[in-house]
Amino acid sequence: MKRIFQIALLPLVLLFASAVRSNAQCQPNDLCSIQNCLFNGSILNSTGWWNAGYTGQTPPGGFCGTIEGEMWFPVVADTNGAIQITLTAFNCQTGNGLQMALYAECDSTPVACNGGVSGGGATPLVLVTPPVNPGQVYLLMIDGYAGDMCEFTLEVTGLADVNQFGLLSGEIRTDLDLDCEADSSDTPVPGIPVQFNGLYPGLQPGDSLGRFSFYYVDTGAVSVNLPGLNGDLWALCIDTITVNPPYFPDTTAVTFLLQPLDLCTDLDIDLGLPPFFRPCQPAQARISYCNLGTLSAADAMVSVVVPSVLELLSASLPIAGQSGDTLYFDLGELAPLECGSFSLQIRPPCNGSLLGQALCLKAFIFPDTPCIAPLNWSGANVQLSASCLGDTLVQFLLKNNGLAPMSETLEYSIIEDEAVLRSGNFQLDAGQSMVITETANGATWRLETGQEPNAPGFSRPSVWLEGCGGLTPGMVDAFAVDQGNRHADTECRQVIGSYDPNLKVASPAGAGPSRLLKANTPLEYTIHFQNTGTDTAFFVRLADVLPPTLDAGSFRPGASSHPCSWRLYGADTLEVVFSPIMLPDSNVNEPASHGWFEFSIAQKTDLPDGVVLENRAAIYFDYNDPVITDPAWHTIGQLTVSIDNPAGNPPAKWKILGNPATETCTFVSERPVTGVMRFELHDARGRLVRQAQFGGDAFVFHRKGLPAGVYAFRLTPERGSVASGKIVLR
Repeated sequence: MKRIFQIALLPLVLLFASAVRSNAQCQPNDLCSIQNCLFNGSILNSTGWWNAGYTGQTPPGGFCGTIEGEMWFPVVADTNGAIQITLTAFNCQTGNGLQMALYAECDSTPVACNGGVSGGGATPLVLVTPPVNPGQVYLLMIDGYAGDMCEFTLEVTGLADVNQFGLLSGEIRTDLDLDCEADSSDTPVPGIPVQFNGLYPGLQPGDSLGRFSFYYVDTGAVSVNLPGLNGDLWALCIDTITVNPPYFPDTTAVTFLLQPLDLCTDLDIDLGLPPFFRPCQPAQARISYCNLGTLSAADAMVSVVVPSVLELLSASLPIAGQSGDTLYFDLGELAPLECGSFSLQIRPPCNGSLLGQALCLKAFIFPDTPCIAPLNWSGANVQLSASCLGDTLVQFLLKNNGLAPMSETLEYSIIEDEAVLRSGNFQLDAGQSMVITETANGATWRLETGQEPNAPGFSRPSVWLEGCGGLTPGMVDAFAVDQGNRHADTECRQVIGSYDPNLKVASPAGAGPSRLLKANTPLEYTIHFQNTGTDTAFFVRLADVLPPTLDAGSFRPGASSHPCSWRLYGADTLEVVFSPIMLPDSNVNEPASHGWFEFSIAQKTDLPDGVVLENRAAIYFDYNDPVITDPAWHTIGQLTVSIDNPAGNPPAKWKILGNPATETCTFVSERPVTGVMRFELHDARGRLVRQAQFGGDAFVFHRKGLPAGVYAFRLTPERGSVASGKIVLR
């Protein structure tokens, strides 16, 4: 009715508008969701436009102003750079002018937004986007400020010359009657990632009703598949659905039908934490879980082990029981492919006594019986533990807790801080144990071993011990934490002082100044953000271009601080949107001003030593310019046993007094040192920031204005072994 009313009032104006608009074969639409053609940049630039007569609907993703009656222009990006749009209005009815935004899809938050100004009139509006994905369809929305109606022209750059596109939409359902025919008895399956394969690929999860959609341009056949489905338990009536329309524009609807292969439960759990703990500051632990199996899991339960030094402030799910440090939560019955989550609010003590230490939380989900019995497994199983004996000895226990002897000899490695001290072999009978002891010296000790071939899960056993006879902080997160299988998850975080609140961190962090990481080691990234502005952030968008050394097809979302949506578009670009998030600024509510998103991803297979993995994230708060994080990076390689002691003398052992440090700390050798020692200090990027030479068995390091953070040091003698480790500057 609103459009008819405007036509009755403005017949002469709209006749002109119709004449102007008829210059283009493709016409803008009232509704974002109804489009049948694409606008070339040349058409947009050469045609005059008019916004009268458009009723529209406020986009669910939001806008940087108030919308009256918007018009939608679908366009396609042609460059990795920005799209730039200049809008010039004239002959405006009220003199307020226009406003505009660019969307990646109808229900997303704007990629860029210009809300105009009161009385803006003929003043040109400029919209410059962040880097866009070539070949992706974007939606330009133009609206009258405060309902104004104007003629306008556009000047755009960065758009491709295409004029037709296809829309491939579909849904994912369980085929309960096993007939591979879509019918009313089939049940929608939400949240399963869908891979789009074409000139410009993409990955996104189905919505709450299992629905998905992808726009694409006419470049030949395209297809969709479900890369994350457990193929041992679920079969698809069609694994990959391919479409190649004979003409464009085209809209194709498809359905994936899932059928069970084996009837059992298969529970998965993920524990998410912010990248660090801070003294006296509340932190959120998010526990996400799914039943990936084909049968309902009755009486499902989660247990979470919370270190006693952390204060439990609240839990979003009632605590069903507690035993020591372990909390129990009843989930009830979990249907096949059903997922959920809950959170804990925890807080380290306020006295700073834990600064530098690593604290670990563990989560387990039950029932945890393997769905499919492992094949060719002997029954042996390696289990490790570590303990500190009176602050004088570090004791490692290797045990075969299986029901059969180990079938072969396995290797173990002892790592002191970031240096492999030695390696050896072991083979144990059923129930047999082996003990290894080391002298406690304040180092962070780690034991890594192999596992019995074909044992359940995907564990490579490891265990660490920190704070025995002193503390060398920052070493725990250098190496991967043994997760065992998907019924359990362990996350460790260091307690630190202040840090840049907008950052991307990786686990494992990598060892030494080069952040060494073994080839084929999976990575878990956390992007952390904080609203340090002066007002509430209504939405937050994360953009992360993944390096080609990572396998984008292995991407799996993890836990997040707030509800969000995610997708991968193109071959490598991750976008995460929190909308609405209503994130308060840090001046109003510091604990609630933080947020984070976690995901896991694999390396490309068998990367050679020396390859560097590096990338950073862009964080957008509302419509502000992005905050760019420092890069998270690693170097492919591994620690090896290396002893440089030609004189045959025992290597010197160094202690650090006053670490973490405010202004100074002192390096003291436990044994006499002869000759000149060289001291080097590297920052988190591996850059040399300080060096010095000294003689004797003690060296006092002076900060002299270095910023707070974690630094790697090396102490190199004229002859003998090199000492290395980390110091923390508050």
